[in-house]
Amino acid sequence: MASAKLYKSFLTVTLFTCITRLLSFAFKIYLSRSLGAEILGLYQIALSFFFLLLCFSSSGLPMIISRRTAELDTNTKRAQSLTTAGLLVGISVTISIWVIIFIFKDYLHLMFADERCIPIFIAMLPALMSSAIYCCIRGYLWGKKSFAAYSASELIEETARIVITAIIISGISCGITKELGIAVAFTVSDFVSCLALIIIFAVKGGRLQRPTGYGELVKHSLPITTSRLMGSAMSSFIAIILPMMLVKYGMETGAATAAYGRAVGMAAPILTSPITITSALAVVIVPEIALLRKRRDPAICEKIDRTHNITIAMTCLFMAVFMGLGDEVGLLIYGDIEAGIYIRYASATMLPMSVCALSNTLLNTINKESVCFFNYLIGTAFLVICLLILPKFVGIYALTIGQFLLYSVTFILNLRVLIKCNATNLDFVKSIVVCPIGSFFAASVSATLSAMPCTRLSILLYTLLCAAVSAVIYGTITLLFGALPVKQLLTGVKKILHKN
Repeated sequence: MASAKLYKSFLTVTLFTCITRLLSFAFKIYLSRSLGAEILGLYQIALSFFFLLLCFSSSGLPMIISRRTAELDTNTKRAQSLTTAGLLVGISVTISIWVIIFIFKDYLHLMFADERCIPIFIAMLPALMSSAIYCCIRGYLWGKKSFAAYSASELIEETARIVITAIIISGISCGITKELGIAVAFTVSDFVSCLALIIIFAVKGGRLQRPTGYGELVKHSLPITTSRLMGSAMSSFIAIILPMMLVKYGMETGAATAAYGRAVGMAAPILTSPITITSALAVVIVPEIALLRKRRDPAICEKIDRTHNITIAMTCLFMAVFMGLGDEVGLLIYGDIEAGIYIRYASATMLPMSVCALSNTLLNTINKESVCFFNYLIGTAFLVICLLILPKFVGIYALTIGQFLLYSVTFILNLRVLIKCNATNLDFVKSIVVCPIGSFFAASVSATLSAMPCTRLSILLYTLLCAAVSAVIYGTITLLFGALPVKQLLTGVKKILHKN
């Protein structure tokens, strides 16, 4: 019965997440075509600094609130007290950030290589408050396993952002530039989604209680916050250093910003598409793992290995398609062949990115936040070295190589910790060997097919046909070698149907 509930929750979160990601993806296409790579690059640079500041106010809180809420189980009042404390911490830190930025506003130009980013960044700052509140409440709903409400809030946010942005940059709002318009839309939509989540929280019986547990929150959230702060700091560092290094080795400033915009604004949404499914799985599994850990249940190994198997299999399916058809995808979606070429090469980062993200979540769930942070720090060193040395030789692809090493090294180090904690039986080793091989083979076939001239079908239909062939080949190879967790998925679906 519990397994059926788990799979049903996974399907619910996956459905909402897929709809949200599709909307987000369509929105990115709209922005790239409406604004162009250069303006999109400016927006991404400002956004990276926004998320850097958001890490200070709330990044570690949702995970800890979720984990403790799951562990407290029926003690709802205690969980709500902890959530209230998290809200007060997030709000206090946000106000402090605003004060510091106001004091040093005349020095903002030192943060940005392109000063056009400054007004975009300033327009985003009010959203720090709504985001801090939003993150804490979502953490509570997550821990209470209110997965429909948890996922619906993200869908509301994305829908609001699309509608408001379309209104502003379409020319209805006069006297505002397009680059500033998307920043204003970002802030307004964030407040809309925050208000919607507060209403959902109240409807679900959520109440503010006398805040307690400040020390517990700070102690356990600090390593996660520091780790994510490093991630956001790296995004900001990349936004500064990568265009700078590209200019140093011969690119025009506009061309360097456009290259960064293609890599981060166009390619990144596609490269992170497997996380649509794997993150949904992580959302569902975290409260389960927290409870199993509290009870010292040996079933924790089986759940963690099963999660790895599904993550690896699904990610490699995406790799098989985009590694073989990246050029066509970039051309069809963005009308930009250079973005497509980047997608093709950078798709190799998909697998290490997905398993690294999963392992980070698992370590945070089993109270290994500090170790997770230091592992990420070691992986980050490889990325920094690549960004400083490789742009001279491979240009924008220094980012791809650096990210591949970052995720791979971090995952290997995280895996060692999971083994030491007896949290895995390594039953996913076959998947992590067979699935990439199947992915590479399927990608080579689809790339060969796509290179053949075809006058009877449109580019879109022929690309979809090649993608289908790639998926079938990948599925066949992984099934033959027993690396695709079909039985586990079918068993879960049968349990759900039987329960209903």
